[in-house]
Amino acid sequence: MGNRAIFCCDAAGDPVKPKLVDVQTAGWIPEISDTSSSSRSDRLPRRKSCRRKTRKGLSLWFRLPNQTLKEISFLRRPFGMMLCSTAPIRVTEVHTNGHAEELGIEVGWVLGAINGEDVSNFGAEAVRVLLRATSRHLPRIQTL
Repeated sequence: MGNRAIFCCDAAGDPVKPKLVDVQTAGWIPEISDTSSSSRSDRLPRRKSCRRKTRKGLSLWFRLPNQTLKEISFLRRPFGMMLCSTAPIRVTEVHTNGHAEELGIEVGWVLGAINGEDVSNFGAEAVRVLLRATSRHLPRIQTL
């Protein structure tokens, strides 16, 4: 289960505080009950361990074209990649000399989790909001 922020307006059209609602996972993140039944590359770590920020970075999990999962730890902003605006959220562009390119991210990878939070059912705006909120602690370093 995860949370999704729902944004709405009051009767006058003014924005109101977001409320959180439970979101059912759609099986994107595999169940992890028996560690011997699947290899390490096709499952996420246990929920408790994937909630932490790895190496003081931001943990993003991607599903690769060969259906394996890969965790990437971003250590700075900007990320240097573009994501599509429809679900599933895919990497559509990797900027030359950007942080994403340094980390080996490739076009076509599907974003599945942010710091262990399943985002496979999130829309592009919800993913953008969550990425901004969870990456604020990262240093902003401009590259030329």
